[in-house]
Amino acid sequence: RRPPRSTPSNSSAASDVYKRQIETRPKRLWDKGIASYQISSSLGSALGLVIGSFVKQFYPFRETYIFLSLFGFISFIIALIFMKEPKITLERLYITTRVSGISLGEIMRMMWSGLVNLPKVSGIIRLIKELRYSLIRGFPLFLIGCLSLFLGIAIFFTPLPALFKDMGLDDSTILALNALPYIVAVSFYNKFAEKSAKSGLDLLIKAVFSRVFIFPSAPLLFLAVKALKLSWVITVFVLCVFYFLIGMTWSAINITTNALVARLSAETHRGSGYGYFNAIIGIAFIIGSYVGGWIARGMGYLASTLTSVTFLLASVMIFRELIEEAY
Repeated sequence: RRPPRSTPSNSSAASDVYKRQIETRPKRLWDKGIASYQISSSLGSALGLVIGSFVKQFYPFRETYIFLSLFGFISFIIALIFMKEPKITLERLYITTRVSGISLGEIMRMMWSGLVNLPKVSGIIRLIKELRYSLIRGFPLFLIGCLSLFLGIAIFFTPLPALFKDMGLDDSTILALNALPYIVAVSFYNKFAEKSAKSGLDLLIKAVFSRVFIFPSAPLLFLAVKALKLSWVITVFVLCVFYFLIGMTWSAINITTNALVARLSAETHRGSGYGYFNAIIGIAFIIGSYVGGWIARGMGYLASTLTSVTFLLASVMIFRELIEEAY
């Protein structure tokens, strides 16, 4: 199959949207601006799942995609008519090869130096120390933490629909459950935006660490359904609670990570900062999807969940290093 042609435009749009939310507001309102955007985005995602599942009942996939693409065209027309340029002038920022003052060339040089000395234990230790104290600080360290975080998320969620199928749930129920966290997140965005403005990194760590305990409940529920022969009602009720917690923690993760990009990246290169951030998310979901599916198929859902939790714990340890730098 051909790769989706909308991917480059989606990545560009995401970076530009967050950059405009930051640069058209004072710093104290950054989190509120991101929250307002995420509320509309989450409502759109939830409605899309509901409308898509409804239309799919009456038309084949090809006709369904053609019909639903009209919503994208309508949104373009609405934006063209009603969205105005911000009153303040936005500085045009050019693509740079520097991340928060650290050149990518320097990072590659240090990595090559480490690879050459890999056979020596002292070389490995020296590489870790140099990266730890000279290169991987501030925004680059934050990106590494995000890579670990979103790898864990992708590894967990990729085999989840197949897990629900094995529980005996139909497509409509699975789609409805997938819409639930978006709706839940909407009710928490404004609340978490206030907390993120004061201590976003601490909120992020708590949300990620909560998922360390939330994620294992899915395979455990699967085992309970098989062993105890739980009814459809009990199964769906427990999954609703599960997705409620997923939506609540996602709202905290979504708000804090996007706000921290602005706080940790260089002031004159925030556009590039969001570009790097979205690239990290894309890489994490590409790799995580393959890894999660491969582990679940070969070793089971519990193994993929434990792998996911390992990456989440690693991200928590990395984010803890940034507490003094973010605010």
